Amino acid sequence: MAVHDLTTTVDELKSYEVEKLVLHPQQWAKLKLTVSPQWKIKPFNKVTAATVPKDYGGIYAFVVKPGIADFPHASYLLYIGKTEGKEGFRQRYRNYLAHSAEKKSRRPTLRRMFDKWPDHLWFCFARVNLHGKRLSAIEDALLEAFLPPYCRQFKGVVGKARMAW
Repeated sequence: MAVHDLTTTVDELKSYEVEKLVLHPQQWAKLKLTVSPQWKIKPFNKVTAATVPKDYGGIYAFVVKPGIADFPHASYLLYIGKTEGKEGFRQRYRNYLAHSAEKKSRRPTLRRMFDKWPDHLWFCFARVNLHGKRLSAIEDALLEAFLPPYCRQFKGVVGKARMAW
């Protein structure tokens, strides 16, 4: 293999690196939820938008799934968020679709996620019948447990540690 080919391959591999992927069993063990989310998952694309529920919200996430070699459980959690009120899952989903199509981005981290894995992103969602601070508490607990690399806002000690990182 020529040096140029190796350099090109290294550069390409690095462009798909996910920084700050943290798999922290002690954080997982601390997770205590007041609800038991029943997750559903859909491929993230325009065709699927109509099948995402519009009448309710809760917690959602983006995962990247390679979908190769019939491997049963290979997905990587990248992002967790919440939606409530008039903005149900479908509207939030459509907002992300529009965001993924924008040339200039207000949220460059998410833009990278959409650009890197356009055919491998999945939208996971769980209806949660809580609102306001109670729904935010569920989102915060999941963020602290999973520490998804494409999220930027963490609360408490974990948030301070992430900022210092």
